[in-house]
Parts: sequence; structure tokens; C-alpha cells
Amino acid sequence: MVARDERKEYELYIEQRTLLTNLQLDASKVFDRTLTALSAGALVLSVTFIGEIAPHPVTGSTYYIILSWISFGVALIAILIALYCSQKGSKAHIKELDRKYKENEWKEFESQWYKCTNIFNIVSIIAFINGIALFIVFSYINLPVIDTPTN
Repeated sequence: MVARDERKEYELYIEQRTLLTNLQLDASKVFDRTLTALSAGALVLSVTFIGEIAPHPVTGSTYYIILSWISFGVALIAILIALYCSQKGSKAHIKELDRKYKENEWKEFESQWYKCTNIFNIVSIIAFINGIALFIVFSYINLPVIDTPTN
């Protein structure tokens, strides 16, 4: 029977945990940047679309573009709130970790700020998708019809 080397197992655990934590942080950064860029870009694209392609939208279709802009704005605001919550959650976690270290008390800790971050990330995704859907509807209604010659 092979003797367990608990120290080696613990070091492997810490190594794997650190790697996974870093991967999660990197993914979070990419997610925030990507959704921010996509929401802002879609907002700019939709304004350009109106100015260049559909300067005179079909009556009644402007509701779609206005709701699209509101959705993109909500997505951007939700991302900012999620970033704020994440920052506050990290600070709270550091403070709690320091307290636990001083008191030698090692219980699980989950900050309400992390729940806030998750909620606003979900809101930003839903708002972005909603904005895209509304923009597609507006675009479809207002795309100019191209006459093709018939033979």
C-alpha cells in the first residue's frame, strides 16, 4: 500500500486551485470587456444605421430602436454595477480573510457582493441580447428594398 503524502496532496490542491482561480479571473475580465465593447459598438452601429441607411424609419418602427438603445444602455449600466459589486466583494473577502487569519477561524465565507455581481452580469447579458433582437427587428423593417432586374 502506498503511503499518502498529505503535504504533497495539499500543494497539488493549492496549485490547481490557484490555476483555476486565475483562469476564472481572466475569463471574468474578458467577459466584462467583451460585453462592454459589444454593447457600446451595437449602440454606435444602430445610430449609424439610422443616419446612413434608414434616415426616415417606417412609421411605428422607432419604438424598436428606442427600446434597443434603452437595452444597450441597461446592459452597459449593469456591467458597471457588476464591476462595482465585484470590487466591493473582493474588498469584503480580503477583510474577512484577514479577520479569519488573525482569529484562526476558518469557516466558509461568501459575500453578498458576489451575488450582486452575478445578478448584474445576467442582467447585462439579457439586456444586450434584447437590444440586439430589437435592433434586428428595426433593421428588417427599415432596410431599403433592392430592386433586382428580372430577365
